[in-house]
Amino acid sequence: VVGNHEVNSDKRTVEFPRIVIELYLGDVSPSSTYQFYILEIWVYHRVSSSHALSLYDRVYEALHHEHMSFDEINTKGYCMEMNRPTEGYDEMVRSYWARGRWTARAAEAT
Repeated sequence: VVGNHEVNSDKRTVEFPRIVIELYLGDVSPSSTYQFYILEIWVYHRVSSSHALSLYDRVYEALHHEHMSFDEINTKGYCMEMNRPTEGYDEMVRSYWARGRWTARAAEAT
C-alpha cells in the first residue's frame, strides 16, 4: 500500500499486486476542525481484472464505514465508498487496475 503513483521512469520497478490510496480533493471548514476528503483507491494486479477487483473488494471490506481512531492523533473519523470501481489495463506497467472513489470525514475529538 502506497500513497501515490510512481513517476513514469520508475514504473518498471513497481511490485504487484499494489494498492494506491491517493488524495483527490480535500477541504477544511473555516470555522471548525471538520475535514472532508475525497480519495481514490487504485488496485493493480498483473493476472487479470477479476484479480484486481477481488483485491479491491478486500480493501472495501477493510475500510467501508470503518471508524478511524488512533490514540496518538486527536482527529477521529470514518470513510466510505462513493463510487464502485471502474477497471482497465495500464500499458506502462502491464497490469490490470480497479479504481474507486471514497470520502473520508474527520473532526478533532474533544
